[in-house]
Amino acid sequence: MNVAGVPLLLLRLEGPLQSWGTRARWGVRDTGREPSKSGVLGILGCALGYPRGDARLATELDASLHLGVREDRPGKPLQDFHTIKGYPLAANGANRESEGEQTEYHILSPKDYLQDASFLAVISGDDKLLVRCHAALMNPAWPYYLGRRCCVPSRPLLIDLNEKFASIRKALENIPWDPGRKYRKIPAELRCVEETERGEYRRQDRPPRDPARLFGFRQVTEYYVPNPAAKEA
Repeated sequence: MNVAGVPLLLLRLEGPLQSWGTRARWGVRDTGREPSKSGVLGILGCALGYPRGDARLATELDASLHLGVREDRPGKPLQDFHTIKGYPLAANGANRESEGEQTEYHILSPKDYLQDASFLAVISGDDKLLVRCHAALMNPAWPYYLGRRCCVPSRPLLIDLNEKFASIRKALENIPWDPGRKYRKIPAELRCVEETERGEYRRQDRPPRDPARLFGFRQVTEYYVPNPAAKEA
C-alpha cells in the first residue's frame, strides 16, 4: 500500500566554509557539527526579507517548521582568529576616558568553521509557509550564507519542494547521496540529526528571542541511515 507523502522542502548546504554557531556569543564564535536550526531559518528569513531580530523568525518559522539534516560529506574543522579593537564603555554607554584620552583595547576572537562540508536539509511543517519559502528561495530578497557572511554556497541551495516522502526520516533515507565530489570508498551509513518532540538530545540552537543572543532549546534525535548509493552499488 502506498503511503501518501507530506510536503517537504529540500535544501543542499555546501560550500568551502560553513559555520553554524550554537554558543556563539560576543568574542567566541563556535560552529556545530551540522547546520543549526537558527542558521537554516536565518537563510529562509533572508529569502523572505525578514531582518535580523524580526519576531517572525521565532513566531512563524521556528514555531511552524521542523528540520532534519543528513551529513553527506563531513566537514573538517578550521579555526581562525580575528583581532577586535575598540574602547571600553561606561555604564551609560559612553566611552571611558583615561587622563583625558580614550583607552583602547584589543580582543582576540576565535572563530570556528567547517571546511568542504555538504549537507542535505529537509524541512517539514505548515504547507502554505513551505510554499512561500520555496518561492522566496527562487527569488530571495537578500543574499543568504552558510552561517556567516563569508561562507557562501558553492552550489544552488534549493533542491525541490515535493510530496514524495511520508516523513523527514523517509526523505533522509531515500534521497540520492550527493556529496559534491567523488569518493574512493562510499560510506555505508550517513549520520542524520532530526528535530523530534521526544528526541534524546537537547540542542540550544533555535532562533534567539532577545538581543542577548539567548538561543532557544529543542529536542533532536541522532541516527544513521544506509547510504542510498551503497545500496545501489
